[in-house]
Amino acid sequence: MFNLTCFSYRLQQLCDKLQQQNDELESRFLQTVEKVEQDKLLLSNEIDHLAERLANATNITSYLEHECQRYKHDCQIAVQLLQCRPSYMNAAVSNEKIKDFIDNYAINRMVCRHFKFFEVASHGESRN
Repeated sequence: MFNLTCFSYRLQQLCDKLQQQNDELESRFLQTVEKVEQDKLLLSNEIDHLAERLANATNITSYLEHECQRYKHDCQIAVQLLQCRPSYMNAAVSNEKIKDFIDNYAINRMVCRHFKFFEVASHGESRN
């Protein structure tokens, strides 16, 4: 009878120990699952943010390519005009100053317009 009681006591201790280990493993498992879910949500948000930034960058690139083609076309037209009327190259100094002023104004206006475009586009990318 003593053996049976001793055996039952040992069995109960083992059962309690296994239950405690099981509870600890379950707790660690649930913590791991929670951390993985948080990481998954964080990565999903990061992917959305990067996709948005990529779309903005693609739009900016497309816009700049269009502007580049437009400016290239404008330069070609200017060259054609100069070839048709070379006397423009021999204009008086005052005409050259006026032309330089107009060119500088156009370049400054173009640069300012691009900076404004980039400022507007970059406001959507404020979270890093």
